[in-house]
Amino acid sequence: MLFMNENVDLLSIAEATSIKRGEDFFNAVTLSLVKTFNVKFAFISKILAPSYDRMQTMALVANGEFIENIAYDLKDTPCSMVYNNEVCFYPQDICELFPEDYLLLEMGAESYLGTPIFSPEGIPLGILVLIDDKPMKSNESLIHIMQIYSNRIGAELERTNYEKELILKNKALNAQNDILQQYAYVTSHNLRSPIANLIGLLDRLDESNLNDLNKTVLNYMKNSVLRLDETVKDLSLLLDFKAESSELKIDEEIQLLALVDRIKQNLDNSIEIDWVINVESVKFNSNKAYLQSILSNLIDNSIKYKKTDEKLLLELNCTLKNNHLQIDLADNGIGMDMDKIRPKLFMPFQRFTTQNNGKGLGLHLVQTQIHSLGGTIEVESKIDVGTRFRITLPIII
Repeated sequence: MLFMNENVDLLSIAEATSIKRGEDFFNAVTLSLVKTFNVKFAFISKILAPSYDRMQTMALVANGEFIENIAYDLKDTPCSMVYNNEVCFYPQDICELFPEDYLLLEMGAESYLGTPIFSPEGIPLGILVLIDDKPMKSNESLIHIMQIYSNRIGAELERTNYEKELILKNKALNAQNDILQQYAYVTSHNLRSPIANLIGLLDRLDESNLNDLNKTVLNYMKNSVLRLDETVKDLSLLLDFKAESSELKIDEEIQLLALVDRIKQNLDNSIEIDWVINVESVKFNSNKAYLQSILSNLIDNSIKYKKTDEKLLLELNCTLKNNHLQIDLADNGIGMDMDKIRPKLFMPFQRFTTQNNGKGLGLHLVQTQIHSLGGTIEVESKIDVGTRFRITLPIII
């Protein structure tokens, strides 16, 4: 007769499984149980939908070795009783009790212990089983340990099922997003040609024979078509940019101070700006075009929304810390009411003031570029005080 150790080392099983997840956890549990309790077989099985009359092993250990998982029918087996919410312990003569269970006969089984596995919500998911070719002595600590690990297996099964569902949903969402983006791309590019033709036709119309009313109508038509053309161009630019960001290179060497000087040189000289610049003269690797675009767009945004009766003040601080570039850009412009506009601040085609004829794309492009580089952006702003952008970008030094 096989006697179970009354002082089972529960800690050794816990240590063998504590850092495992998913399939590795299921394998570690079954192998640890076989070794700790000196039994021939241990396995974890899950119920198979939609019939719910068959099971599939998820981890199967025989004689201390992993073997290929199997599927089997529940009818006329002790596993069916375990799955129906019972802890089943048969210390001996298991084959005589279940003569129709040919799998037990093939295993040379003599004794059997099985505990049900439930989800944290109490939904039956499967079973945890020990089988030996020798009799088992009744042991409350063994049954208690089996129940503990059945609960732990149930929680892990629930987590892995949720993870799989999340992956599938994410794939479906990405596929849907790709389809929508492709549709928007084709639509915007296909609209360009007829809009250009319409603009050309309107320009060729002879207005000399039109009365004042028709001239007004024609002028409205021209303006509407031109606005539509601008919108389609902006949409095409946005889609082209997002397609380009999927193949981003971040291995270009950048001299930070030189980049800032280049951006300043490209600004409109007619705009008077008081600069306060604190930029470290350092080199690092990132995407030069994106970094220049981010800074240029933010500075351009400050210029567009400066106070009309006050000289623009721009303060730019750039520092390197822990392999990250930290950018702080502040202005004394008209500012924004963040309580009202924060949810829409980075959405495309959003304008929050009539002071400038902006298209509402600048901040959206800035955020998209920053996220493409793996960075973050924060905004602080107050009406009549100004706006501050804080950006953090990972870089290669």
